[in-house]
Amino acid sequence: DRFLQALKQGALWASPEQRLAMVHLTVDGDPRFSVSPVEIEREGLSYTVETLTAFAGRYPGAERFFLVGADAFATFAQWRDPAGIMALARLAVMERRGDASVAPPAGLDPASVVRLHTRRVDLSSTEIRERVRRRAPLRGFVTDAVADYIATAGLYR
Repeated sequence: DRFLQALKQGALWASPEQRLAMVHLTVDGDPRFSVSPVEIEREGLSYTVETLTAFAGRYPGAERFFLVGADAFATFAQWRDPAGIMALARLAVMERRGDASVAPPAGLDPASVVRLHTRRVDLSSTEIRERVRRRAPLRGFVTDAVADYIATAGLYR
């Protein structure tokens, strides 16, 4: 799947269009959010640096932050063009309270990374897919609209 994190290829997932639909169902109507299909519209593999380049072109004066989980940040040095990503956006790493901070990769100035500490929420997309497979309730894990969409589309079974 060309829209998966490059290091997570190989698992069964919803299509890019289905994931986009679920994001819309989650945030539409909330003026604090907007959704972009830029990665779906791009042909071929999609990399973070390319997406940020597209946003820099669309919003040239905007301050950009790239929000990433601590688990993904741990592999940041393996991503395509980490220096390019850092040039295009400020990296904001979400860390769960109580977890050890992930050290920045060699050569990355620790001061260039914003650390956002969140309360620990033991929730992952893997757990949601497993709950669907077990036919366990999704209430409290996703919005009702997304739960209905997953059921109607027969996802993750």
